[in-house]
Amino acid sequence: MLLCCLAVQTGFAQRVGNSPYSQIGIGELVYPGFAPNVAIGSVGAAYANGIFINNVNPALLVRNRSTAFDVGFAGGLKQLRTGQAQQRDFNLNLNYLALAFPASRRWTLGVNLAPYSAHQYESTTRGTVIGSTTPALYTYRGLGGLNAVSFTNGVTVFRKEDGQERLIQDLAIGLQTSFVFGSITKEAVSQVFADSLIGYNVASVRRTNQSDLVFKPGVVYRHRLNDRVYWNVGATYDISRDLKGKQFSSIQYRGQSDGEYIELVPLDTVSATTRLPGGYQLGVSLEEPLHWALAADVTFRRFSDLQADNQLGALRNTFTLGVGGEWTPDWRSIDSYFKRATYRFGLNYSQMPFSVPGGGKQLSDVSLRGGVFLPITPADRRSVSYMNLSLAIGQRGTLESNLIRERYINVVFGFTINDFGWFLKPKID
Repeated sequence: MLLCCLAVQTGFAQRVGNSPYSQIGIGELVYPGFAPNVAIGSVGAAYANGIFINNVNPALLVRNRSTAFDVGFAGGLKQLRTGQAQQRDFNLNLNYLALAFPASRRWTLGVNLAPYSAHQYESTTRGTVIGSTTPALYTYRGLGGLNAVSFTNGVTVFRKEDGQERLIQDLAIGLQTSFVFGSITKEAVSQVFADSLIGYNVASVRRTNQSDLVFKPGVVYRHRLNDRVYWNVGATYDISRDLKGKQFSSIQYRGQSDGEYIELVPLDTVSATTRLPGGYQLGVSLEEPLHWALAADVTFRRFSDLQADNQLGALRNTFTLGVGGEWTPDWRSIDSYFKRATYRFGLNYSQMPFSVPGGGKQLSDVSLRGGVFLPITPADRRSVSYMNLSLAIGQRGTLESNLIRERYINVVFGFTINDFGWFLKPKID
């Protein structure tokens, strides 16, 4: 039913970040990884390097042995098209703030603020008032989403070393506890033209406020293959949870300007419950630390679990495959700045939870990824800082059955700061 609704909308209003596929439930889930994960194909279940913060698998937080701070911004340019209508949108937002620090030799703590889901769309269609010839313009829009404040613990439960205290193998577990909260507003606005000069708007508005705790455990195993190369295997599990909240409905009478309120008529306030889709992620990586890495992840998510009182139709379970790698020519180089940089590349294929109406194929999202990790300050014994840049070029959706195709260029950029002196007690000889 959702895509049938999308198919009949013949035009798009100019709105930053318009994403028609975010109409259902809590909107589109936002990938939890930071800029380095995005650049390497959106993998992270078994991939980390101990410099940036891994927000995909909480068990990998133990790789951060210094105090690390990450901040990132996300922006994008997209072209939306359906039939003969098309639109271009641009958006730029703060994407994440994260801090991690070692509490002991085998225990690292972390806290971050990041988006959990995004719900933003606007579309219009022209018609007439039912039972008359009076022209009308119908606008459907949504705004809002959910955010997550997350507290993460990563602990090494087993570690084996050789006589030189070099790692042979270890096993780590982690748990991310997130407080998910936010507000989502849906509007259906009818603009009726009584004559050629005067018009008024009637809006049916539904705002849903929800919040609850969400848990994600993770595990990772690391094994040394030879003096330089390690392989890692990891897994995470997103536990399906119910978000509790309230839904407020009202009718708003507005003037010619859609935002000019004349009268608001409250309708009702009811309890709202949304079942979040559960899922799990498996990953494997091969690495020579601070030189190169290859990684691959598969993710399964049960969108059929998603239950919401405003759900428009059944969703399908999804599968995602991400592969990628990174390469640092020589992180200790003193004669070449670009040899100390890290270069990343990747591919990502994701099924969307929607299908072509009438039992057709499941929609997909395919993208090519890349990025660079640029040192800002020379490496020393105290601190090291990097600038992160990742780029994704892709396409999702389809023009089949008059649906919507999105072609996009997404950019995530930010900064990583590592300080090796925080939380260390000074020693006086």
